[in-house]
Formats: sequence, structure tokens, C-alpha cells
Amino acid sequence: MKLNYYLSNKAGKDGQTAILIYVHIDGKRIIKTSKQKVVSEYWDKDRQRAKSSFKFSAELNDHLSKLQDDIYKSIKSLESEGVLDVENVKKHIDEIVKGERISEAKQEGEGFFYWLDKFIELRASGQDKTNRGHQVGEGAIKKYRTFRWHLNGFMSYSNYEISFESINQQFFDEYIDYLLKVKELGLNTVGKQIGTLKAYLNWAVSKGVNKNLDFKGFKKINEETDHVYLSTGEITRLFDLDLSKNIRLERVRDLFVIGCITALGLSDYKRISCDSIKNGKIHIVLKKSNEPVAIPLHPFVKQILSKYESALPSVSDQKFNGYLKELGRLAGLEEEVQVRSSKGGVRKVLTKKKWELIISDTARRSGAINMYKAGLPILAIMKITGHRTETGFLKYINVTNEEDVGMLANHPYFNPLAKRKKNGEITYSW
Repeated sequence: MKLNYYLSNKAGKDGQTAILIYVHIDGKRIIKTSKQKVVSEYWDKDRQRAKSSFKFSAELNDHLSKLQDDIYKSIKSLESEGVLDVENVKKHIDEIVKGERISEAKQEGEGFFYWLDKFIELRASGQDKTNRGHQVGEGAIKKYRTFRWHLNGFMSYSNYEISFESINQQFFDEYIDYLLKVKELGLNTVGKQIGTLKAYLNWAVSKGVNKNLDFKGFKKINEETDHVYLSTGEITRLFDLDLSKNIRLERVRDLFVIGCITALGLSDYKRISCDSIKNGKIHIVLKKSNEPVAIPLHPFVKQILSKYESALPSVSDQKFNGYLKELGRLAGLEEEVQVRSSKGGVRKVLTKKKWELIISDTARRSGAINMYKAGLPILAIMKITGHRTETGFLKYINVTNEEDVGMLANHPYFNPLAKRKKNGEITYSW
């Protein structure tokens, strides 16, 4: 029996390629999905693992190794029981990949991960919803899987045995230290990891499989960070750029401007097509919240869509941010910006050019802030951005006090219409 990992022949719309499991038994070949993906340039064909240049290579490779071990153990079990055939092997591989079948040793020592896989599977299939009754989107599922990768990496690095019973203050301190110093994640990213951990453990408590409540005492981790946004004038400058001799950047610009106008995230605005337009509005179901929204069609968006026959051009998510910086530099976004950030637990204040700070989410943030400053109702904007609470939305846009005062000063409430009476006296009407 031989097991190999190979990439699929075709990449998906997100630029990633599925990792397939090839098993050879008695001259017969079985091909199954591992439910994992990677951009082909980060895949080492000889090692059949992700290259170290891939950000989550350690976690992905560890997952593939564990998957391989479980499949080997399962096939040996089938062989010892005298029921080794292609159909049984296919069934067992499917169950292992889905997390429905684990070895006895894994059931005893890694019940935590068995239920974590079930948690992810149920959330991904829509069979299990959040405490508020919402079905989670693809972004949340990706977040859960990244969380699992980090836990696998932590176990390999520290030899810490993770179980429901071992989730205590010692685990919390060591895991935080690993994420900050070994993975060099920012404090807010670490905070999101802990938030996902607590969400999973609360779910496990509700299912009756976790009795340990020590996690409820884990402190929230976050920090104030700075993000740039583009003003309506800067967005117009991008829109007006003549990129007819650079098709690559023209396509990136078109996608990004649509995001800036609509306040949608990349996973949503890249799916907009002419078919999305009905009665002068863009209709789309958000991937983040799985909720339908309708957004009035802006002239810029209408003009961009008219350039493409059916769907917007596809651009690799991994390369998109690099192209945006190139685009911002061409547009002359040279304003110097001071940004606070942390890496490996070290807090820094850096001075950067604005174009250096543009990323895919800058589009969504720009749209949200410009809508807010234009006086659109907050709840209407939140429905587009997918924010659940006003507090979360206001934290996301992070409008300064000076900008708030400027908005108030320009509001009609503080600028009533002045009228002069015949006697020269001035009156005001709201």
C-alpha cells in the first residue's frame, strides 16, 4: 500500500489548488480529497508538502502527516479484519477526512480535536449555527481551520498535550507565548485565536463533552491599530488612472474600486457580475454573514461592469495585496502615515507611505468610512459590511474625533437656513 499527496490539475477561483490523496492498493488507485488547499507555487512536489515560504506550512504539513498516519492505521485495521477492499478504504478515508473516524488511541488522547473537527464540519455544513442563530460564512470556517493549524503547530513545537482537561492558565500562557514569539503574530490576531478557542469550548460545553470551565477566565487580548482608508477623491484618482497599457493593474484597479464604492469584502466584491444587477441595485449574499444585501448601483461600478461581458476578472488573493501597493504608488498616494503595530509582542510606531499600507480590506473600510461620513444610516452600512454590533462597526471604521467634529459642523442641524426680514433682522429655519 502506498499513499501520496498531489495537487489537482486546476486551481479554483481563489487561486488555490486542492490537495488530493492518492492511495494504491493491489494495483488499484484511489483518489480522494484531503479538503486542504494551497497555492501551487507554495507546493513542493518532491516532498509532497507545503514549502516553508507558505505562512502556515508547519500547520498544513502537520495536518497532512496526521491524516496520512490515520489512513495507514485504518487500512491496517481493515487488513487485520480481513475486509480490505477498495470500497471500504474509500469509505474510511472519507470518514477520516471529515473527522467522523479516528483511531482508538486518538479517541482517548485527542477527544479535543475530534470534537473540534466535528465543530468545524457542522458549522461548514450549516447544521450548527452560532448562539445568535446565524449560519457562519466561509470566512469563519477558514478562521476555524487556521485556529486548528495553530494548535497543531503549538503541540509539535511544545509537546503540550491538548485535551479538554489541559486547557488551563498554563496552556493559555504557553500558547500566547508561542503565537507571539514563535509565529510572530500581532496582538489582535492572537486575540482572535483566543476568541475562536473560547467559542469552540463554549460549544463543547453546550454539547456536554467539555466540563472544564477554566477558559472562561482567559483575558481578552487586543490593541489599538491603525489602518488607512481612501477618501472619495483618492478613489476617483484611482478610477481615472489610464491603465490601458497594463491590463493586469487595470483589472486589479477595477476590482478594488468596486470594493471601495460598495464597502464589500474581497470575497464578495469579486463575485459581482452583470447578473447581480437588478432594478438598479447590486444583489449579493454576503459570505461572512450569509445574509442577502442590496446596494444601489454607483456610476463607477456601472461603468466598470460594462467593460466585462459576464463576470469580473479573477485575481489571485495571494497576489492581490502586492498589486494594490503597485497601483497605489502609480496613483501617487504618497502621504506619510504613522501606524502603530506589534510583532512578536513588540510594539512599534512606524512611518509609511499610504500606498504601502493598502490591502484588500482597505476597500471595505474605505467604503464604510465614506458612507458614514456622508451621513448614511449606520445600520444600513452595517448590513453591507456584515458587522453584528454598532460597537464593532465603530471600532472598525475608527473615525477620529476631529473627523466627527467636522461631520457635525457640516451637518444641516448646525447650519439652519438664514433668512433676513424686511427690518433687517435675521431668523433661521430648520
